[in-house]
Amino acid sequence: MPKQGMVWWLITISTLNHWLPGDPRGFRSPHHRIHSSGDYRNRPPEKEHAGLHEHAQSISGQPVDLPPEVRPLIGQTFVCKLKELGYRAIAICVDHWHVHFLAELPIDIKQAKTIVGQCKGLASHKVKDRLPGRIWAGGGSFELIKTQAHHRRAFEYIVRHREQGAWVWTYRDTE
Repeated sequence: MPKQGMVWWLITISTLNHWLPGDPRGFRSPHHRIHSSGDYRNRPPEKEHAGLHEHAQSISGQPVDLPPEVRPLIGQTFVCKLKELGYRAIAICVDHWHVHFLAELPIDIKQAKTIVGQCKGLASHKVKDRLPGRIWAGGGSFELIKTQAHHRRAFEYIVRHREQGAWVWTYRDTE
């Protein structure tokens, strides 16, 4: 059970330029002004927004990839920063282009996003010798965990990323 005023969030953040408008995996623009008819699980029709995606690629830089050797440092930085701020994470995975974590944070989404932003900033600073410049895309996905079964599924989803080569940490591991 979360502490008073706190909730569990499944948070996903991506690296810069990995999921652009018009992406063939599906996308939503801010306020859903433009969106594809599918998502990453149920792909939209091929080339549905190909022109938009090509344009987005032409004005964006190269996608930022997280090399395997920096993934543990990024993950550990998130866990330690959350702990330093008085919050807890129980699972985190870091792969080549995104981070998923399950954390107990304030129910106020703006506060939760501010805290995640602090984690992103510190992680960027810790790996600046390997990845200079900006590495994170703006925002992220914040999914409120509503039931114990949802909490368990989110935890298992994060841990399964180990099978795909992601660095994974859970509360069962030493920090």
